[in-house]
Amino acid sequence: MNKPSNLAEIACLLSCLCLGTILGCRVTLPNPEHCYYAQGDETCAERFPELPYCADPSCSAAPYGCVAEEPTPECHSPCGVDDLSCLGDTDETTTSTSSDDTEQACRFDSECPDEQPLCNYGQCTTCDQTNDPAAACERLDELRPICLGSVCVACTAEALDVCVDAAQACDLESNSCVPCTTHDQCPRGAACDLELGACLPPDAVWHVNGDGSGDFSSISDALEAVGSGSATLIVHQTDGGYPESTVLTGKRTVAILAAPGERPRLVPAGAPSLVLSEEARVYLRGMVLVGDRGVTLSSDSLLHVDASTIMGQLSDTLVVHGSTLVLRNAMVRGGLELDEPAIVLGALSEIRVVYSTIVAVGSGPAIECVLPAPLWPDSSFVRNSLLGNFDADEPSLAPCGAIEFADSVTSLPAESVDWFVDPLQGDLHVNQLVDFSVSQAARWMPGDPTVDYDGDPRPAREGSVDFAGADRLP
Repeated sequence: MNKPSNLAEIACLLSCLCLGTILGCRVTLPNPEHCYYAQGDETCAERFPELPYCADPSCSAAPYGCVAEEPTPECHSPCGVDDLSCLGDTDETTTSTSSDDTEQACRFDSECPDEQPLCNYGQCTTCDQTNDPAAACERLDELRPICLGSVCVACTAEALDVCVDAAQACDLESNSCVPCTTHDQCPRGAACDLELGACLPPDAVWHVNGDGSGDFSSISDALEAVGSGSATLIVHQTDGGYPESTVLTGKRTVAILAAPGERPRLVPAGAPSLVLSEEARVYLRGMVLVGDRGVTLSSDSLLHVDASTIMGQLSDTLVVHGSTLVLRNAMVRGGLELDEPAIVLGALSEIRVVYSTIVAVGSGPAIECVLPAPLWPDSSFVRNSLLGNFDADEPSLAPCGAIEFADSVTSLPAESVDWFVDPLQGDLHVNQLVDFSVSQAARWMPGDPTVDYDGDPRPAREGSVDFAGADRLP
């Protein structure tokens, strides 16, 4: 009698069989990134050019279904899912969607309308309806990788990477990357190279403070650390100012911006405040530069001055040779030698002046052009500005016929010295004694500054009458 033994053996075999079955079970969830659920061969060719064929997930263990060799017909998914329509006419029949279905059937993103631009599991939809909105947007357009609401956009206030890579600013109204037009548009404190509409590197923004609390204690130290690159320097006000002459050469751009609410001073002894050469580009904002000869530009350099004061203690304040000078809301006071001009322009130089005050304190001209007009670019102009000297018997321009003057006061009467707060100290703010004609001379146009030297608002309406010069009375 061996039945019990046989039963025990059968029970043991059944137990092993069940355990093996349980351990052999696998639950496989579909991979939404699998080519089978996208556009088949087209998806593989885009993602993995060396693996151009799409295999049915039941036939291949490849995580995304893309393989190097064309699968057999029963395993090949050339169009995604079980669709063969991308191959042309087939014998397979298709079923139409109901007339009230608002989703459009698709195989590729290119088949979807603008309002539903993404093909997701065979239906056109918006990015917010996909499993991974960011990945869907990046697939649609790598320059618009953010799903905002239901729309793919380039940037938001919190996500600026695409714009940073393109050296552009984020327009928060359109959520698109655009060329910058002001320093404040650029991310992470960087300034704008206004001539190019390109933001300076956001990883090269340094604070300069003479008390040692910044990244650097002098502008010269900061420029030495920057080397041949471009940078934004945020300069803080310090007692006594910065007794250094700033020299910049070579093809690079540096912005020297006053810290908000501060007005730092560069006060070198016996030297120019700023020397630019060999295509150097400098943007000043909110600064005061005082030097024996204020600033010298040469060799196709550029100086862009915004809401800043430049004054020479002895001779010419601004000397420009073969370079470009841009003044906006700027105050320029000539040297204290009474026959010296405030600005000297040499051959092949360009000057663009808007809402600025340029004054020679003696008999010298406000602007002196040292070579005849044919050598000058056509783009030089002075608009909405107040300029002249304090000697009514001497011309304020000598001779500068190539510069276009518009809506400006270009000569000053002898009593005009009383129009300004303290011209000998470089303070060219106007006071209540300023002539009424100054308040009516300028005409504001789009693109002009919307505030004056101190941040007081201008009319900012096209054609509005305004004060000429950098400062206006409230």
